[in-house]
Amino acid sequence: MSESRTVSRYGQRIASDPIGKLCQSIIEVLLLGVVVCSPWPFGCTGATPEFFVFCGLGCALLSFAVWLLFGAKPTWQGGWPGWLMLGGMLALAAVAGLHLVPLPDRVVSLLAPGVSKWMQGHAALAGITESSSVAVDAASGWFVGSRLALNAGGSFQFLIRAVAAASLFAMVCCLESPERRLRHLSVAAVVVAAALALFGIVQHFGSHDGLAYWTYEIRGGLGFGPFINRNHYPFFINMGLGLALGLLMERLEKMGRHWYRLFLADGIATWLFVALIFIIASLIVCGSRGGILSAMLALTVVLLLRLSVSGIKRWLVLGVGIAALTTLLLVWVGFDFYESRLNMLAESDRYSDDGRWILWRAALMSVPEFPWFGSGGETYRYWETIYVAGDPQWTSETNQSIRADNEFLDVLNEYGIAGLLSLMLIAGGVLSQVVVGARGSALSAGACIGLLAVHMHSFVDFGLRVPATGAFAVILAGFFCCQPVDSAGGRFRLQSVQRFGGSAAAVTVGRLGLTATALLLIIFTFFAIHTKRRYHQASRWSIAAGELMGQSMPEQSLEMMVRAAEVTAEDISRHLQIARASQLAMRQSASPAAQGRLMDLINEHSIIAMKLCPLAWQPSVWLANYGCLRKNARERLVGLHWARRLHPGDPNLAYLTGKLALEQSGIDEAVEHWRESLTYSTKYLPEILAVAGTRLRHAELLERLLPADPVVTLEAALYFQQAGDPEGRGMYATRTLHLIANPSTTKRRLDDGQAYEMQSRCYGLLGQSEATIASLRLALNHDPTKVAWRTRLARLLMDSQRLEDALREVRIALQLEPEASDALRLQKELSILRASMEPSR
Repeated sequence: MSESRTVSRYGQRIASDPIGKLCQSIIEVLLLGVVVCSPWPFGCTGATPEFFVFCGLGCALLSFAVWLLFGAKPTWQGGWPGWLMLGGMLALAAVAGLHLVPLPDRVVSLLAPGVSKWMQGHAALAGITESSSVAVDAASGWFVGSRLALNAGGSFQFLIRAVAAASLFAMVCCLESPERRLRHLSVAAVVVAAALALFGIVQHFGSHDGLAYWTYEIRGGLGFGPFINRNHYPFFINMGLGLALGLLMERLEKMGRHWYRLFLADGIATWLFVALIFIIASLIVCGSRGGILSAMLALTVVLLLRLSVSGIKRWLVLGVGIAALTTLLLVWVGFDFYESRLNMLAESDRYSDDGRWILWRAALMSVPEFPWFGSGGETYRYWETIYVAGDPQWTSETNQSIRADNEFLDVLNEYGIAGLLSLMLIAGGVLSQVVVGARGSALSAGACIGLLAVHMHSFVDFGLRVPATGAFAVILAGFFCCQPVDSAGGRFRLQSVQRFGGSAAAVTVGRLGLTATALLLIIFTFFAIHTKRRYHQASRWSIAAGELMGQSMPEQSLEMMVRAAEVTAEDISRHLQIARASQLAMRQSASPAAQGRLMDLINEHSIIAMKLCPLAWQPSVWLANYGCLRKNARERLVGLHWARRLHPGDPNLAYLTGKLALEQSGIDEAVEHWRESLTYSTKYLPEILAVAGTRLRHAELLERLLPADPVVTLEAALYFQQAGDPEGRGMYATRTLHLIANPSTTKRRLDDGQAYEMQSRCYGLLGQSEATIASLRLALNHDPTKVAWRTRLARLLMDSQRLEDALREVRIALQLEPEASDALRLQKELSILRASMEPSR
């Protein structure tokens, strides 16, 4: 009787609250629209699409505020796991907000000792004062020095996103009928996931992953579908995969024990089955190892938690069917399993070569200096260049990362122990609900799979930073926490849905609290939309500036860039863009007046950038080469030294600093910088050897200048061969052979084919022709498709008068690459040589 009365009161409440019902319908439509539309504009990673995402979420938050002001009292549906997650989001926002508050110097030195270190170490910054201007005045409120962070602008951006996520999560947890709304979300997610999967497969095999929409070039060529990074695609698609499985499980459970007879007759189940095939196929094609492993592990965990005899039989049959049809689809579209990155899953040594351990190491290096609250938002990209590992395979020219490829280490680096604990609070809330929800309804189990996969994948990537994925994950987590776990839990939530009760004072306090919350939501919504609109406008001006620069209109281009920097004064990237563009324009300009104006821009915005974040290395270089430090050689060298401290892995900067140090301090200091330049690149090896070779003997060059790297020493041997120095050629070739034979003495990692090929070239420099041929044959045994190696082997065989062997190698090379010019030329020479050696008839 009591339960029926509660249900009756609940129905009366819904009927008497048209405003709340209307607002909830609007909120649901807007949230589904964000989930369906947000992944298509490159995951909304740009300023313009992110602005439109915030507009959609802002409209939902304003509707929620109207509900709070004029509707019946909402009820928290998320339980204690929801409170944990909300508390973690708000705590993260609080840490980011603390980065914006000026504090006494004593407090800063106690909580963030690294601030004074990196401020005082910036020698150029201490002696430069900027002139007053619009850009300086707008940015001065964001300068470092009295804050806990080294980049207040980056923390400000994170604060906006964290508060938006917390508000969105709280709003979702207050919506009524969470089971019905999760079903609606699941349907929308399956539709968009299937569309993304089909689009990604078609684009992958129709063009290549360096283009998005067959038009837009993706930097690095690592995209998939509309996402600019193939490792971010699984974050979104795995949540769609989990919800699709949830819908299919729910459908099959309704069919009962004879589901296999009704399966193909049920249109919805069939379409869900087809969607799963395309979703899983796209996950494999995208080549994200972490995405595939996290999906498999999440699915295994949930199935084990839901373990039952009937469930095992059902999923064994479905699993085999999906796997077989997915394999057939991949074979039909031409996917090569052997050539894909997925092979690296079975080769742990190759998997570790992707450099993640280097990124994780850099994330941990700065923690002792900023232990409690981190170094500030968007600062990891600078620590990654400061704490370079000295690995010749990992250089600033070929590998750059803005994130640690581990969400937890990334937060620890930028927001300290407090931020990490906040993130663990969020993860703990999700995992505690997973343990219970996996045993609940089929839709809850599907949500478990998606959220578990996202959490696992976050240990090796940062896809939650993509706005489309982040918004989807927050919405899904909110609905997931609201699912009833049993009938008792359902009754509890039902009984708690009621109007204000108790004394008049309690009613008044409750209404005032809701009103204050609604007003805060309204203020934050308009502030967030205004902020994102600023960045949207700055992005438009920046794009227009790039087009003008391409049309050889530098003055108009710089004017647009300055406007963008004034609108988003806290964004260091805008100031760096102006200084960089001014540098390029200065090289092309011959007018002294124009060069003076450009130099003023370089000085002004380089100084602003240094004061916004003293970890940026480019301003010191620009001031030393084009700005106010360039007239004094000693000050210029000091500026370059500091830039090298901030970016020791840049071979260009190391060479330039060594060249100036040679003039100021002599060969000893120059050699230190040049050795580090050669560690990462042999680009300047001829220039360095040409200078150092006149001052140092070969033994000193090997000991003090050249790093223990067979690639560098072999290049040096080739240089001295061209210079006509047989002593140097032999010494460096011998040193290369020693390094190849003792791989533990070098950081360079060579596969067997490369090692034997380099060994062959060294034997050639030493005049050992038989050893040269034997080593090259061994290299081709390890990598038989190298046409250049095979052609060189044919040339060596021809020189040793083994014409038949040489001709055979040429034929193999031409079979591998019919248009290989060197092989065709050598084939012609061999034909002429054979004809000349045949006896005349």
